[in-house]
Amino acid sequence: MDSCLYKTSKLYKAIVLNRPSKACKSPYLADVKVFDENESIIEENVMAHTPALGCCGLIKPGSWVYCTKSTSEKSKSKFIINHVHLPEENLTVGVNPMLANPIVKQLLIANKFPGFKNIKNLKQEVTIGDSRFDFRFEISNGKKTVYLEVKNVPIADVVDVAEKIRKKMDLSSFDNTKKIAVFPSGDRKSVKEPISERAIKHTNHLAELMKESDGKIICAIVFLIQRTDVVKFKPSFIDPFFQKALYDAVDAGVKVFPVCVEWKGNECSFFKFVPLVNKGEE
Repeated sequence: MDSCLYKTSKLYKAIVLNRPSKACKSPYLADVKVFDENESIIEENVMAHTPALGCCGLIKPGSWVYCTKSTSEKSKSKFIINHVHLPEENLTVGVNPMLANPIVKQLLIANKFPGFKNIKNLKQEVTIGDSRFDFRFEISNGKKTVYLEVKNVPIADVVDVAEKIRKKMDLSSFDNTKKIAVFPSGDRKSVKEPISERAIKHTNHLAELMKESDGKIICAIVFLIQRTDVVKFKPSFIDPFFQKALYDAVDAGVKVFPVCVEWKGNECSFFKFVPLVNKGEE
């Protein structure tokens, strides 16, 4: 394991009782039972914020999760769900998208990204045109400017297919430690609509910046995979709109960095880069 890049405050183990909370029907709130390090109950039934909603079924009644205490006086919840523990796989998955940018910032500072070494003038939340990108910085002694967008990726499976097809497949020969990370994930009102219009907008804008660049601008997308059971990444089949946008961006020269990080307790470390699946391949 690499050295620690990012650290949260103290973690508390909990089990999800309800989502949404019975006390407040917001989908961003769950009821949890919280334990201390000795497995003694310290909160029998308390609300916890779920920034990733249900995270495609990872956060549901019966799920084991790890929480930090909320520091906001205005918050209705006492805890925040940051990780889900999958006991059958002995795996911790980071599910809080709000942690993605701070982690990527530390990866940048630690010179983990190929081609982005010794960066200068690192800025966050930078607006260009009608888009706001997560990072801007300079490389090559200030001769090139990089615009970088971050997408959090908590979901992975041994195959990327529709659930009705998956149920008919024999998956016994697949290795659960060699999964495909996918983005985006989630529900939508219609298959004729993308899951995240914002993700497509940012991806298309980065592609346009590359096309208009005189060689002094570099654009990149980091897919932060907060789990270690992954060998490759692909834009999910469930959103052909984003899939097309991403591969078009790659064709335009946008760099794509799918990177896995590992959580051990409240410490996050660099794990590895994984390849982007080529267009038309699984």
